[in-house]
Amino acid sequence: MGLAVDLFDSQVPLDLICVMCKKVLVNPVQNTCKHLFCSTCLVQHLKVDKSRACPACKAHLSVKSEPPSLEVRLRLLDLNIHCSHRCGKVLKVGELPDHVSEECPYTPVACPHARLGCRMEIRRQEAEEHAEECDWRPVVCEACGHRTVRRDLCTHQSRKKCLEKKLRHQVSRAMRCASRVIWFPPFSMAVPPMRMSCSTEIPYSVNTAAWGLQKRSQQRENLSDNGKVPLGLRASPWSGHPSPSRPAGSETSSVVGGLHTPAPSRASTHVLTCQKCKRPYRGDLNSPTACRWHAGVRISLRDHL
Repeated sequence: MGLAVDLFDSQVPLDLICVMCKKVLVNPVQNTCKHLFCSTCLVQHLKVDKSRACPACKAHLSVKSEPPSLEVRLRLLDLNIHCSHRCGKVLKVGELPDHVSEECPYTPVACPHARLGCRMEIRRQEAEEHAEECDWRPVVCEACGHRTVRRDLCTHQSRKKCLEKKLRHQVSRAMRCASRVIWFPPFSMAVPPMRMSCSTEIPYSVNTAAWGLQKRSQQRENLSDNGKVPLGLRASPWSGHPSPSRPAGSETSSVVGGLHTPAPSRASTHVLTCQKCKRPYRGDLNSPTACRWHAGVRISLRDHL
């Protein structure tokens, strides 16, 4: 079959038109009568017409036809033609086969998944879109990883019940995660100790010591002013205990009556134990009603007047 005359830009000469199909020649052959035919038209005519006569001049048609001259073939290839698939491009007849097979977006092509079973033909420009929606495209079962085609996926999942198994597994795992106790490692809220530099620590120690001496001196003055403890009897020679007049914050120890007296704590509220009556007492809370071994020996001045 030849090419339609309306596809060409200009008037096509009559000697380039097939005598049988009345279209522009495609793969032309020449008979002994010098008439030109399309090769396919000649084969079909010989099968139908038993007389094998030329439609134009009734001359005998030979099966072994000859190709036309080189001049005829060059004239035919030099004609301007629109693409036969109506893409709108105008080109030479000699360029048409390559354009149709490689470039034309309207050319019918086989589906990219034809090897898997698809027999559909689509336009070249729609091939990618069709490949994404084709029922014969390869897919992987999301439940078990089985490879199959899209049209057989539902059959596979209903037969193997793999999707239901995966859903049950996901539900059970979600329930286990929801019932799991969240554990956090224990941590300490204690503030780390502050380290002081030597330039800060030394003045702090000196000021603390000075404040302690000042407080103990004030306590001795208060006891003397109240008359609770006579000034001349604060260190009794026969007492083996710390003198009540000595501030409880003193750290030094002394020997009174041949006995070593313990060095009390820095705190004025430190509790001491009497070595005679074995009762506890605090040096800053001595009173006239306390044990004499706590408050010291009392001597009446009337006997000496």
